[in-house]
Amino acid sequence: MAAPASYTETTFKTYLHGRLGSLASVLKWNVADGSYNEAVNDALLAYGTADITTVSGAANINLLRAYGRYFLWKSVAEATVNEIDYTHADSGATYKHSQIHKQAKDMMNTAAADIAALGGDISGYEVTAYDIEYTDDMYTALDASIDADNEWRRV
Repeated sequence: MAAPASYTETTFKTYLHGRLGSLASVLKWNVADGSYNEAVNDALLAYGTADITTVSGAANINLLRAYGRYFLWKSVAEATVNEIDYTHADSGATYKHSQIHKQAKDMMNTAAADIAALGGDISGYEVTAYDIEYTDDMYTALDASIDADNEWRRV
């Protein structure tokens, strides 16, 4: 099987559906009912395009797929956050939705690492931290004026 050279929204949703495997049935997700629409929208926005057909080339396709996996698992985590663990009354089978939620979060982290390794970014913004030094510290005089042990002091 050859690697994909391009995607349509439907073929990309089919790719994401396949990544869920049997979990798609548990969640009752399918391509036709729009279960993957928001994950695809988020992946396209994070990639930086509104038109999936403009994404081409192996490196770009690989990055788009990584974004898709990230937002797919984010969608799963969001869908399972309120689910509870329960035991089926008739069969006694135990369903641990908390495990699905935890696995989805773990898979999000894996996809985020894939995105970073491919040169992408999921943060949506950049943060730079700077050290701040005051040349005229307003507390210097206050600290000097406090001399009793029971008075308030700056720690």
